[in-house]
Amino acid sequence: MLASKAPLLLFLLLLGPAVQSTSDVLELRGFGALQEAAKDYKLLAVEFYAPWCRHCKRLEPEWAKAATELKSQHADAGIKLARIDATDDFNSDVVAKFGIKGYPTINTILHGDVDHPQDYGGPRDAPGITAYLLKQLAPAEKKLGPGNTTDELAQVLEEAEVAVVAFLPSEEGAEHVAFKAMAERLKFGEHVCLY
Repeated sequence: MLASKAPLLLFLLLLGPAVQSTSDVLELRGFGALQEAAKDYKLLAVEFYAPWCRHCKRLEPEWAKAATELKSQHADAGIKLARIDATDDFNSDVVAKFGIKGYPTINTILHGDVDHPQDYGGPRDAPGITAYLLKQLAPAEKKLGPGNTTDELAQVLEEAEVAVVAFLPSEEGAEHVAFKAMAERLKFGEHVCLY
């Protein structure tokens, strides 16, 4: 009886689990594992790598340090770092869906939305990765109220690469909803949205 199940057991052992973790970085296999992981976090940052790639090897310790920093210092933020071996045939569905052409490629997924990943355009060192990802969960827009001076506005505008300023009739209307949606899409770059 056991001998008849041995090939199945061997196949399952060779296939390996869909989610592994050797450090604070999740090692994902397959689109299903990515979907499940994305549901569990506010923001999932995924590095698509090739084991032979020297740029990937250079990023690996920084990625691991950032994952540990986020886990130990910012656990309540809901950010997780993951990796996917883009050369593994088991991951070909994910690689195709995300349009991965080079390594390493990093995408971020907000609130489990795997259909709209964002290209990561941030730093490649641990402190920079951590700061960039934390910024992605910050509010997308900043309210300027009657207490804001023109000097404060000038400082914000000077620090921003691109600033979008909206004068809205209220915080309740369709205009504000549209502005917030636009600000969410823009926050992955060096933009600031003020209203």
